[in-house]
Amino acid sequence: MPGRTAPSWAAAAREGHRPGRALLTGEQAGALRGKGVRLTEKKVSAQTHNRLKAAGDGVFRPYCREGGLKHQMAENVVG
Repeated sequence: MPGRTAPSWAAAAREGHRPGRALLTGEQAGALRGKGVRLTEKKVSAQTHNRLKAAGDGVFRPYCREGGLKHQMAENVVG
């Protein structure tokens, strides 16, 4: 149920729907549990965690490092 907010997930769970997986903060999980929603934590192996951490989120790019944003901007101005 993509795009649902925590309150609508709680309502869906009370109605017997199984909304699937979500990444929640501890505070969000606590709020849902407080509304009677049963949550199951899924843990990944240390190997998977390290692989995902090393891959990053694809958003951060360094500024000063070779090939970073500063270098790319300088190339665009010169080129």
